[in-house]
Amino acid sequence: MLDNIGFSELVFIFLIVIVFFGPRRIPEIARTFGKLMYQAKKAFTDIQDEIKSQNIEDEISKTSDSDKDKKETPNS
Repeated sequence: MLDNIGFSELVFIFLIVIVFFGPRRIPEIARTFGKLMYQAKKAFTDIQDEIKSQNIEDEISKTSDSDKDKKETPNS
């Protein structure tokens, strides 16, 4: 996400933050931003895990269904 942002851009953003919010609120803002990023990353990971587990369940049900179909069809 921050791969395209260079050092000079980060310094500029930091100076803008100091101007708008003041140096006393920066730690509070950084903590809040960190918590939001953690929650977003956790939610994203949870969604990925849910999708993976659903895909695994689908594969298992497909495999068991195909096994049942093979057992039910008589060999000629």
